[in-house]
Amino acid sequence: MTTLDDLDLTWIAPYYLERQTTFVDMVNSADLDNGWDIAAYKSDTVDTILTGFFNELHAGEVQLIAAGGYGRREMDEGSDVDIHLIVDRIDDENSSRLAAYTQLFEQLFARYDFLDGTALINGYDDFPGFDDTQFSRFMDSRLLVGDEVKYQRVRTILSNEMDNLEMILRKLAELDRHRAKHPEPLLDYRTFHIKAGVGGLRDFQLGLTFSALQDFASLPSLYHTVPPEILEGVGYLHKLRSWQHLRGQSDNLHFADVQELTAQFGNEALIRLGDYRKAVNRFLNGRLSQLFEEGVQLGEGIYYSQNGLALAPGTICARNVLRMVEASQKYHLPIERTTTSAVQITRPNEGNTAFVNLFGQEGSLSDSLERLWDMEVMDSLVPGFRVAETVLYGEGHPREGRSKAYQAINRLRNLERLVEEPQFKDAYERLDRESLQGLRLALFLKGIPRLVDASVPEYLDAFQTIYPNLSTLTVSLAKFLIQEQDSLYHTAQEEDLSDIMTVSQFTSTVNKSSLDALLLFTGANLGYGVQDWFPDDQWTTVFNLYRQAVESLEGEVSKITASPNLDSIANTIFAAMPPELRMTRSTHILESYAKSLGQVAVYGEPIAKVQPLFGGKNSLVEVYAPDRRGLALNIFQVIYESGIGLYKAFLYSVEDPNLALDMFTVGDLRDPKAFKNHLLLHLDDPIHDAPLIRNPGAPVGLRKKGDSYRLSMTGRPSSGQIYSTVHLISQDLEGDIRSIKALSSRRGEVNQFYFFVSPYSEQEIRDVITGHGLDMKPVQ
Repeated sequence: MTTLDDLDLTWIAPYYLERQTTFVDMVNSADLDNGWDIAAYKSDTVDTILTGFFNELHAGEVQLIAAGGYGRREMDEGSDVDIHLIVDRIDDENSSRLAAYTQLFEQLFARYDFLDGTALINGYDDFPGFDDTQFSRFMDSRLLVGDEVKYQRVRTILSNEMDNLEMILRKLAELDRHRAKHPEPLLDYRTFHIKAGVGGLRDFQLGLTFSALQDFASLPSLYHTVPPEILEGVGYLHKLRSWQHLRGQSDNLHFADVQELTAQFGNEALIRLGDYRKAVNRFLNGRLSQLFEEGVQLGEGIYYSQNGLALAPGTICARNVLRMVEASQKYHLPIERTTTSAVQITRPNEGNTAFVNLFGQEGSLSDSLERLWDMEVMDSLVPGFRVAETVLYGEGHPREGRSKAYQAINRLRNLERLVEEPQFKDAYERLDRESLQGLRLALFLKGIPRLVDASVPEYLDAFQTIYPNLSTLTVSLAKFLIQEQDSLYHTAQEEDLSDIMTVSQFTSTVNKSSLDALLLFTGANLGYGVQDWFPDDQWTTVFNLYRQAVESLEGEVSKITASPNLDSIANTIFAAMPPELRMTRSTHILESYAKSLGQVAVYGEPIAKVQPLFGGKNSLVEVYAPDRRGLALNIFQVIYESGIGLYKAFLYSVEDPNLALDMFTVGDLRDPKAFKNHLLLHLDDPIHDAPLIRNPGAPVGLRKKGDSYRLSMTGRPSSGQIYSTVHLISQDLEGDIRSIKALSSRRGEVNQFYFFVSPYSEQEIRDVITGHGLDMKPVQ
């Protein structure tokens, strides 16, 4: 492989130094009109160096192309050297060749710091992944070494690939960013950013870009359309920028720099700066006005103007209406009101594929559907939507007064809110277009099958008949999500997540893609972050189940190794953490548990921690103590006698040393410090039996599940069902039952489920339960 040392580069430094001497003289000369000559001279210097270097490589079919400001021959002191290497096609040989040449150019730039270069974009026939910056740079490109015919073919390919509207919108957004960062008005000389400030070089380039985009033309090819005084101003800015950089300053021209400028070039230099800034800024504003007045054509009668997206007269048809809505969604653009009024009489035919394309398109789908709803065309697009518009949630329901149709769109709005939530973001970014389409369809169509008296498969099969371009994957995922809409949430709340069989059984019904979609469906359907009837602890359990399912599907095994953050005692405890705990906690949290248990092992004294949860409504109580019989029951009794609700309990034992880690989610603690002190004071109190629940005749059921058991206690019916889950991992069956009785005495919930692991047989457990005077019943 060729290296820099294999090439003759001895001529580069002397050549550059000779040219740089002339360049400095040009910049410092009293001539204020030689800015374009300065920029061209600098560009020609770099041309000679790069073409000489490239020709020595004997690169053959590879073309060397100058891009961006370098492509326009507008290089100032310190400008970047943007180049592209292009080949006809990518194959193994060309891929290796491009990688080698790219590395050589990067090494060249690193060796000669006066070549501040960006190499490279390895271009080929279809140019996947080009963003707006790369399109812009290549639009302002010129061939340095290679075949002119092939170079023009590349330009044609890129011209067809580029989305004009998206480019214009991105340029407008870029202008907004520049204005936010450099807002100084034209008459403010305290600071002026020569490149991005008001009336700076970027204003000129953006103004001309809006015209150049129509034909993928380079900016210099349009300079003949620019008034002479504007070109004079741009040339002056080039001279000013090189002068500033040669002085070791940045693009920011501060007041002190202005004083230096007038000292060297006279007051005329400052007068010109003001005049040229105003002229360049007027040029940009004029081009923007022209752009919006004429509108940006999207084809088939759709255009974008300052009032939003619109349809040209005579082009209002079903397909164009939906294409306009799709553009509105993709680019986050409003629709012109007159157009909205005009299409109210339009009824798109049922076979129009543009409607379901909306569900796979990035952007705000909820806004798009609301626009179509306003246009009164939704009932012809979605079977059963008219029924959904009129079915309301009843009195007392959290969504009372809202229609099923409104809630369908609201679920999609909930999904859009989840995109930046850390718990959902990764899952969303993994969705491909078909999966996103299936997820959105499921959220939107979820409630309609029941309204039209159809099963989910029947309804979606009929929907696919209307829209045959929907893929089988999209429809299958939508069916799965609607049919399994509650599985993630209910499994997380009602099952034992420390039981490997629970996770295994759950993951048997999903794959990685459908699991990601199910998490997002659950969050959007139940209104994560916007609804308060699902507390944070319930969502934490959902996320734990999702994470365990991901690990199970990916075949990951939880491994405990020594931690550099812990001492030897804590590390021993860290390694001895039970699997049920390791599966549901992060390494950082496990380390904190191990540190606290390590202190208990050294000093023999229990530690209690209390911290608020869920916006202060509930609290988490953690007890670290030497393990012994009856410890959990002592804690239950203190909680019971304190008159606070107990919502969840997790009891874990660590062997050698024999330590216990017990965690409880309890109700509001008015004085957490006093409760903690009271708990530590009464940990060794004698135990008193508490009634099971306020309905003493409550039947009890038992179900074996793997090596664990589920105990169900059902009390007197009330207005609703409340579920409570307790994990009891213990060797003390009698103590477990007494603990359950103490726990169950709170508030008389209707249904409660308790999971525990025991070395006893099922019959022995039944004997203990009946020995406590409890009735037995089977649990299905």
